[in-house]
Amino acid sequence: MEKLKKDEVWYCVPCGYTTKEEQPPMTCPICYASSDQFVIKHQDEITGY
Repeated sequence: MEKLKKDEVWYCVPCGYTTKEEQPPMTCPICYASSDQFVIKHQDEITGY
């Protein structure tokens, strides 16, 4: 599993939830997507972050 760098977040593709935890959650607390639906994004890529 990849590790986050400074200014990066785990981003849930289906709903847009973000977290700065070391690893993505097992399931998204918002839409219940599995952890494989999370990608690493730089904060600047996310509107409104």
